[in-house]
Amino acid sequence: MLDAFIVGVEVIMRIGEAVNPSHYKLGWHATSTIGALGAAVCSARLMGLDAKAISNALSIATSQAAGYNSQFGTMTKPLHAGFAAHTGVLAAQFAAMDISASTTTLDGKWSFLSLLSTKEAQDFDNALEKLGRILAIDEYGLTIKPYPCCSSIHRAIDGLLELRKTYNLSAADVDTITVTIPATYVDILPFVFPKNDAEARFSMTYCVAVALFSGDLQPVNFTIEAIKRPEIQKLIPLITMKKHADNTQNQDIQMPDIVTIELKNGRILEQTVDQPVGSIDRPISRTALLNKFTRCAQDILDQEQCSEVKRLLLNFGTLEGLNELMTLL
Repeated sequence: MLDAFIVGVEVIMRIGEAVNPSHYKLGWHATSTIGALGAAVCSARLMGLDAKAISNALSIATSQAAGYNSQFGTMTKPLHAGFAAHTGVLAAQFAAMDISASTTTLDGKWSFLSLLSTKEAQDFDNALEKLGRILAIDEYGLTIKPYPCCSSIHRAIDGLLELRKTYNLSAADVDTITVTIPATYVDILPFVFPKNDAEARFSMTYCVAVALFSGDLQPVNFTIEAIKRPEIQKLIPLITMKKHADNTQNQDIQMPDIVTIELKNGRILEQTVDQPVGSIDRPISRTALLNKFTRCAQDILDQEQCSEVKRLLLNFGTLEGLNELMTLL
C-alpha cells in the first residue's frame, strides 16, 4: 500500500513539473487532472499489473481527467479529489481487462502536455531524468494543511497568527490589514463577504478575520452561523488583499505572502512568509497533526472508533493487513 502510494505521488509530481505552472494558470484544477493520472498508476501498481497494463491505465486516465478552477468556492471543488480517485481506480480496472490505449497521450501531438498546458510548459525530459534517482516525495515532501481552507490562504494565516502571538494583539488593536500575495492566488480568492462555507474556504478576508478574532481557523468556523457572526462581519472591511506589483508570470507563485497590520495607535507591523506551516521546510508538529485528525474525524466516528483508527494509523507500517482499519472506516 505504501509502495503504491509513493509511486502515485511520484507520477503526480513529475507530471506536475512538466505541465505547471501553465496548466494551473489556464484554469485546470491539478488535484483533479494530474491527480487522476497518479491515482491510475497507484491503483495499477497496487493491483500488480505489468508495464504494458500500467501504461494503458495511465493513458486511459488522461481521457477522464478533468476539473476546472471555476468550481472553486462551490461544493464541487472538493469533489474533484474524489473524481481523481474514481478515475484512477476505474482506469486501472479497465487496463486489467486488457483495454488498450494510446502511448502518446502524455506528450504526443494531441496530448496532456500539448492540450492542457501552454508552449511555455517544459517537456518530460527533466522529470524523466530523475526517475529512479531521487523520489519526488523526498525532494518536495508533502504539505499537510493545518487550516480547512484553500492552500493559497495558508501563508497569510501563518503570518497573521505569528504577528498576533508576537505582539499579543487582539482584534480591537487593529485598524487595517493588507495581505500581499501572488496574482495567481488573488484570481482564485474572489469572495470578500462569503455567503456559505464553500465560498468562505476561498475568502482571504473571512479567513484572516477569523484568525485575527479567534487565534485559529478550525472546521467549526465554516458553518453559516459562524460566517454570519457580527464580530467577524465587522472585521472583514478592515482587510485588503492585493497582488505583488512586481510579479512575473513564471515566478509568480514562488513569491512570498506579506501581511501588513496597521494598529490603531499608528504602529505598523509586517510579516513575510515564504513557506506555509505543514510544508517540508516548516513541518507540522505531531501534536497539531493528531489534533487535526481528531477534529476531522469526531463528527463521523465515535470517540472509541476515533482512538482505534488513530492507533492503527500510527502503527500502519506494522499492520499485517488493512481489514481491521478499513472495517472501522
